[in-house]
Order: sequence, then C-alpha cells, then structure tokens
Amino acid sequence: MPPTQLRLLPAPQPLVERLGVEWFRSVPDQPGVYRFFDENGTLLYVGKARSLRQRLSSYRRTQGQNHRITRLIHATQRIEWQAMADESSALLFEAESILRDQPRFNRAGRWRPPPLWARCSSHTDHIQIQWISESAEGSSGPFPSARRGDVHRVGALLWLIAHPEATVSELPHSLSNPRSNESIVPLPFGPGWPEMFEDWLVCQKPALLWEIAFSLDPRMLGFNAAFIRDAWERVAFRTLKGFESLATG
Repeated sequence: MPPTQLRLLPAPQPLVERLGVEWFRSVPDQPGVYRFFDENGTLLYVGKARSLRQRLSSYRRTQGQNHRITRLIHATQRIEWQAMADESSALLFEAESILRDQPRFNRAGRWRPPPLWARCSSHTDHIQIQWISESAEGSSGPFPSARRGDVHRVGALLWLIAHPEATVSELPHSLSNPRSNESIVPLPFGPGWPEMFEDWLVCQKPALLWEIAFSLDPRMLGFNAAFIRDAWERVAFRTLKGFESLATG
C-alpha cells in the first residue's frame, strides 16, 4: 500500500487490545530486557532496550513492521519486562537468554553469538584491538559480535587509504580474517583518524565513514570498486542503524 493511500480501516493493534493502553504507559523509560510469550506460555522472543517504554511501544502497531515482527505481534499473548542498571547489562542478559532458551523469533530461532568487549592500544600508524568475552579494565563494550567483522572491513578500507597505489589484492593477510580475536587497524597519515575511529567504535558516530567515502571516491573503479562498495555499505548500514538507536533511545 503506497504511504499516501488512505486506510479505510485503522491498522490493527493486537497487543493494545490484549494488554491495554495503560500497560504500555506503565513501562519505565530505562534500560532493560523484555520477553514475549504465546498463549501456552512458550517464550517467543527476547529483546533488549535502551528505553523499555520506547521499544515496547514500537510493537503497538503492525503497520510498517516486517513480516517476522508482524507474526510475532499476532502470536504474543503476554509480555514480561525487567529493568536493568544499564544497556550493557541488558545486552549481556539478552545474549545469555537467547543462547539458553533459543526463542524461535530471535533471528528465526538461530543462536546469536554472545557480545564482545574491545581492549584498544594506539600506536603511531595503527590501532591494535584485542577482543575479549567479558568486561575488563580498559575495555569498551559490550559490542555485538558483528562489530568485530565491521572493524576488519573498516581496517581494510583504511589500509587502502594509507596505500593509495595498492589494490585490493594486496591487502595484508591480517585484514582478511574477520573472526580473529585480534584486529590491527591501520591509520592513514594525518590528524583526526584515531579520534574518528574511536568515536565510531564506541559511539557508532558515522563521521569516520564519511571521511572514508570521501578519501576512496577517486578509486571506485573496476575490481576495487566492488570490494570498497560492499565493505562500506555493510558497515554503514549497521552504523547508521545503531547510531539512530542511540540518538533516539
């Protein structure tokens, strides 16, 4: 249905009909986890939120939701939520629950890897990152495991900027394994790159990606172009989605 087309009937709100408007108003505006159950008490979905009130309110309508979330909304009869001290605690609790309970609506029942923390050390021409499975002194996180792969993609793009005459086929082997527990991120010559990288890694600020796009634009030809476009778009999609969530959460 085109967005400008008027609806003859209002969009359905199954959860509002079952739980009531006041239930949604009573949810606290703070970090936490939430669980959706069906009529038999089976756990369907586990999620985490920076703001429980805002996140759960987003499920009030089926309009604009993808097919999986629409089916989840129609199947849900009960929602439980648990406020937590911070978003990091909620993320860790969510990952443990998905691993333990395997709710079928969490990525269609697939296991979501546990989060990671990053311990960084800066050098003249690179940043070295050690990925660890729990918080430690000097570490940042927690991050979804996909961030580790994005760091490797960003590292490859930064290496191409630092080596303007090189091609993708010359990328160092250390930048080709996105599941390694250590990432070496090369830094191009010039001020600002370390700060932009840290802002992207910790806060998902997109300034680093805009600078990468500007610096690599002249090299968007042939084989290099396909690699650069794919790596940049993968990182940018998750970055902008995450940055928007932080800004509105």
